[in-house]
Amino acid sequence: MRMNNSSDPLPPVLAKPTSAMAALSLNALLLPGVGTVVRGQRAGYFQIAIAVVGLGVSGMASATLLRSLQGIEAIPEDPDAAWAMIRLLRPDLIRFGVGLLLVLVAWIWGIVSCVGFFREDRRSTKR
Repeated sequence: MRMNNSSDPLPPVLAKPTSAMAALSLNALLLPGVGTVVRGQRAGYFQIAIAVVGLGVSGMASATLLRSLQGIEAIPEDPDAAWAMIRLLRPDLIRFGVGLLLVLVAWIWGIVSCVGFFREDRRSTKR
């Protein structure tokens, strides 16, 4: 029986790369960028950051909108009063839209990143 000497090289540990479909599922369903990070791409960290900032901005804006709308009993029938109410809510509506836009950008970027993963997987299986 032979003992392992410290000078004996250890066999290489081959990590099975995450499949492109798994990365796509993570990016599309969990959080944009997670699948990209799992595949070892640094761009995933930026995707996660953009998505989290977008979720935070839209979440804060929606909380402010809901708090503002709690005091309103009915939508005013007078058009001038209705427009005045919309003007008051406009900053929060814009913040909400910007937050959703950030999440959408991160989500699309995460999905587009997976196109390259599918190409890599296809190339590696052809070898």
